[in-house]
Amino acid sequence: MEKVYVAVGTTRRPKLNAVWEGLSVFGPTLDPSVQFEVAGVNVESGVSHTPISRDESMRGARQRAEGLVKIAREQNQPWRYFVGLEGGLDVIGEHAVRRAFLESWAYVTDGEGTGARAESKFPQRWLRKCSIAEWSSRLRSTGLRAGKASATHRERGGFFRAI
Repeated sequence: MEKVYVAVGTTRRPKLNAVWEGLSVFGPTLDPSVQFEVAGVNVESGVSHTPISRDESMRGARQRAEGLVKIAREQNQPWRYFVGLEGGLDVIGEHAVRRAFLESWAYVTDGEGTGARAESKFPQRWLRKCSIAEWSSRLRSTGLRAGKASATHRERGGFFRAI
């Protein structure tokens, strides 16, 4: 069975597990004759610690994947696919109502590139408690990343308890 190496632009276990889970579900459909191997590589996103727009989150995911491509070429790595993951905030105004989304973006490429996303909407009651800039500042001041905050939200019932 051929091994196909997938490089992921992080060494964080939850993100690596997410890629493993995705490959376990979709891998046999993509190519049942290969065995996928995931390699975590620390790559900078080139964006802020907690991106505060959809564009910035998407750019971070893409830049992580592109960074992996560069490393693979420089170090002659056997990676065939490159995955950049980035999470952040996106704020949208609709009819004088501000809505904030916690978004996670994945950018997967073999050199050509495609992207996909998932998102979680913040409840309005959180948005009334403080501005997005204030929320982002609180998040940064704790050293808590958006991904960890999201897990904390699910486990403990809200970001403001964690912050």
